[in-house]
Amino acid sequence: MKKVLIALALMMSLAYLKGNVSGADKPHEPAPTPEFLPAMFRPLSWGMNIKELKSLFPSAELQETTYTAPNDEMMTVSMVFGITWDYLGEAYVHVAHHNYGRIDIIRISTTETRPECFEDPPWPDWCRSVYSDDLVKILGELKGVISKAYGPPLEYEGGYREAAGLPPDPRERGYKWEREGYNLFLNITVGEEDDWAVDLTAVRREGLPGVGHAVFYSFDKTRNNNEAASSEEDEADYDLRYYYEQLKSWLGKKGIAHSFQGSPGFTIKAASGKELLFSKDLFESDVGVVLIRNDGAYRLISGVTTDVDLMADIISFFGIER
Repeated sequence: MKKVLIALALMMSLAYLKGNVSGADKPHEPAPTPEFLPAMFRPLSWGMNIKELKSLFPSAELQETTYTAPNDEMMTVSMVFGITWDYLGEAYVHVAHHNYGRIDIIRISTTETRPECFEDPPWPDWCRSVYSDDLVKILGELKGVISKAYGPPLEYEGGYREAAGLPPDPRERGYKWEREGYNLFLNITVGEEDDWAVDLTAVRREGLPGVGHAVFYSFDKTRNNNEAASSEEDEADYDLRYYYEQLKSWLGKKGIAHSFQGSPGFTIKAASGKELLFSKDLFESDVGVVLIRNDGAYRLISGVTTDVDLMADIISFFGIER
């Protein structure tokens, strides 16, 4: 289990990295990135139930470490060892998450494949300066697969060390792709005992959306139209605000941004940068919820439903797990 300490330190530095959006409902289309990672990450996903990580790899060893991130949030790193992965062979997985909630980092790493470079020391000097042919081959194959899907990589700036604000290691080499909501890093990295590995790492970008946006709205007739609100409208407003407060924590854990709007004509900025205006003529009711995915597709839910029903609608629309 070499490289665990340095990997954990990097994950702790990265873990504070962290999201708004609106089109017609497209219920049969899959949720966009960053909810789904490249196919080579399967069965891992941003929306997986992190408490059940061990069940994805029944024969693997699981370790967890909880700590306080630089932004004072409680974070946990779940590590699964002793698994076999396509392209990588023997590998292990690190997942940094908000105490079984929102996931910020998913990393798959090989182990050093040369016995003379990871068994009992002392190791030959060339172990510290020369990559193994196996790792170079893995790196090249994965670069080809990812480039075919997402285009040529960006200039290499130090792998996920870059995101942690750490200087690059001149001995490393690798590639970077910017995806919607996260950066994807592929590199040959050196561990704490100068053992080598290929890392494939997805890191959420700070300020970008996780899954999408849930807008709760209640348009006050007294304020907007100089009309007195009825008792039914007052009750609907009260219920909606109550459910909003009840669901805010759950939405955050699911990576869904949330807001409350008191008048029509509000604008939500999509992850793509497009600004979407929700004018009054779109709404059939003065109270309700707008669910907005990162690709701009949205669903209007008019009136007030229970928090349980609303959670079911959110899970279905965004394609997330319970």
